[in-house]
Amino acid sequence: AGRGDRPQVDVLTAPSNSFAQLFWMEVNGYADCVFAPLEALQYPIRFLITKIDSKTGAIEWVEAKQVLASLNLDHAKFLDLCLLAGRHPCPTFEAVQTHPKRFFFKNAHEAILKKESGEKLIQAFLEKDSDEEEGQDIEEYLSTFRRVTVG
Repeated sequence: AGRGDRPQVDVLTAPSNSFAQLFWMEVNGYADCVFAPLEALQYPIRFLITKIDSKTGAIEWVEAKQVLASLNLDHAKFLDLCLLAGRHPCPTFEAVQTHPKRFFFKNAHEAILKKESGEKLIQAFLEKDSDEEEGQDIEEYLSTFRRVTVG
């Protein structure tokens, strides 16, 4: 039984890389959901708890399928979008930004929808401006992007 009038909840803490282990358990039916930050949507999960209010017992959660549907993306395109937004080891892809010091998720999202994948998007910028001297090296960025998405 739980404390007071609260039901008992089984909790499992992963011993090392908790994201990978807990998400594997959720996807394979060993856990009903996972409590983690929104960046966890990069993993192929079903449900993600994003906030627990210990005083009221309220829980905020998202269903990954609904997030992807609202963005009109499949999981692979969503991952590409996250990488273009800036996720180690890929920095933010500067070519889709309209402001040099601020990142606008909307710009990267619209670009992915137009070009169908992150790689096609980067290649389009490479073909458009192959002799760019300032800013990001697009060929180097494409190479890093490919290593991350294949590996």
